[in-house]
Amino acid sequence: MTLQHSYGTNGISDAFAFSFPIDQEADIQVLIDNIEQTSGFTVHGAASPGGGVVVFLAAPSAGKTLVIRHRGRTAVSSEDASSGYLSDKLVAGAGISLTAQEDGEGRQVLVVANTDDANALDPDQNLADLTDKAAARNNLGVYSTAQVDAAISASSDLDLKKAQNLADLPDKTTARTNLGVYATAQVDAAISASSDLDLKKAQNLADLPDKATARTNLGVYATAQVDAAISASSDLDLKKAQNLADLTNPATARNNLGLADVAYLNVAQDWSQPQRNQALFTASVGGVVTLNLATYQTFELELSADVTFADPAVTAAMVGQRGSIGIVPNGFSITAMGGLWKRVGDTGAPGEITGQGRIDYHIRSTSRIEYAYNDVEA
Repeated sequence: MTLQHSYGTNGISDAFAFSFPIDQEADIQVLIDNIEQTSGFTVHGAASPGGGVVVFLAAPSAGKTLVIRHRGRTAVSSEDASSGYLSDKLVAGAGISLTAQEDGEGRQVLVVANTDDANALDPDQNLADLTDKAAARNNLGVYSTAQVDAAISASSDLDLKKAQNLADLPDKTTARTNLGVYATAQVDAAISASSDLDLKKAQNLADLPDKATARTNLGVYATAQVDAAISASSDLDLKKAQNLADLTNPATARNNLGLADVAYLNVAQDWSQPQRNQALFTASVGGVVTLNLATYQTFELELSADVTFADPAVTAAMVGQRGSIGIVPNGFSITAMGGLWKRVGDTGAPGEITGQGRIDYHIRSTSRIEYAYNDVEA
């Protein structure tokens, strides 16, 4: 016998029958699209073995799914049992028995039992704090804390006991013995009593009161000893490490380092070798031209227009400088020279240079540059 009916609504029908018996109207549950309805209808047929009907005050709207089913209770009447309700309602799983018993008033109740082992606990329950913890542990296959502690205490296996000895136990000596280690005091005493310098070296890296012993053990010299040895030595190689610093006598430092004959630069540089005019400036020029005699000594110029050579900047460091200015006139001429330029002899005027020309110059002072014009043979 079915305990549930399903209908599709059309918006017109308002009465829907059910074929299973009920004791009272509250035994019926009505759902529309899986939503329980608690009003808007009446139930007819209570206590009738043939079922009844649910009548709505207004027809449900079309396109809905209407379900009428028995709500179900923990106790049922003998009429329900004789009509087959109990067998339809209850389905037992594997290892479970379902037994219906009748009370003094004719109502049936359900008894559920485990057919495999009536005394066994459900393993899924044993993770909770059950009253019978021993049975729970037995079902889960584990030992209690007290059982494990007793096994460790009674065992002579030190490996088994070592897990306890990592904690701060009252009996540290036993813990160290179990763990196979020495106490700090034991190690210190062994080092102190030993004549083995290798054993003592680990201590000597710290700032010990007896630094001399520490240095002896480590095989090193004190800073003062090294400095004294360098100072007393005539070995220049030994002293060279000192000469890289800014010593009072730089010349001695350079000599010790083998740099006595190496040129060095400063503002007051003195030339001890003949000057070589190797700084060359090449350009095409016209108009007013100021030559950079501080940087260049030799010039190769092509004229792109008539040229006037203005006075260059001359410093004391440039006095004595000599050089030449090569000129390709290209049909142009040198029309004038600045006041610092002083012509030497009758070697030709600037405008007379027609082919490859050259101006030789000599800086005689900061206010005088002597020069001579020359035509160069083609």
